[in-house]
Amino acid sequence: MHPKAFKRDKIEVKPKRIKVMNEQQILNHISDCFQKIASRLDEQQESIGELLQRVTPVEPSPQQQERIYDTQDLCLLLNTSKRTIQRHRSLGLLPFYKLGRKVFYKEQDVREYMDHEYQKVDKREKLAELANYGKSIDDIR
Repeated sequence: MHPKAFKRDKIEVKPKRIKVMNEQQILNHISDCFQKIASRLDEQQESIGELLQRVTPVEPSPQQQERIYDTQDLCLLLNTSKRTIQRHRSLGLLPFYKLGRKVFYKEQDVREYMDHEYQKVDKREKLAELANYGKSIDDIR
């Protein structure tokens, strides 16, 4: 074996001398440590602030801004059947997009469709009210 290997095993460890401090010295030491930590945190905060000023905000892509629904989502949202959705799609009332065999609807298109359909319902109700205006309840039944 190499002679240095034996010397490494025989290293003597000397005990460190422990400095005895009174309560005031301990408090001062702790206070100094906290001040160092606080100053380092302040430096880090300033560095982060500078980095944030350099970063430009990223605009979300159009796919992230607008929701896209499939037929099942739309059925649940509008409380209608798949066949009703398909009929409105065929009539051109509801714009859609196809990816393979899957059909999708943009949120904005669905909103416009809903506004248009609710306007029709409101007109029908108003016409019914006007038709029944002046009649008694017994005449309506």
